[in-house]
Amino acid sequence: MADGAGSGAGHSGLADKSGCRGRELVVTGVGTVKQIIEDGAYVLLEVKYGVIRLLKQTVDLCKEVHNVDLECPIKPGVYDLTKVFQLPNEIPPVSVCPRAPGR
Repeated sequence: MADGAGSGAGHSGLADKSGCRGRELVVTGVGTVKQIIEDGAYVLLEVKYGVIRLLKQTVDLCKEVHNVDLECPIKPGVYDLTKVFQLPNEIPPVSVCPRAPGR
């Protein structure tokens, strides 16, 4: 969660920045929701590999928050989220820098 119309200051990070194939990747994020987030809210999702942009797309936030065990409407407050991903053995070793500024 990051700056945007319904959110405040926040940050995200990785427990293991190496992105080692075949291992778990733990992504954490902390942010403040300033006003209720309801259906129709969108977020710009951006994933980079170093300076190379791998993904940049606008997604429907309420359709995706179930991936971090939330559901809309999202009430104001501070949220501290952690998500664990299993990286496949087939990927090359990478360093990942995800961003998701709200809008």
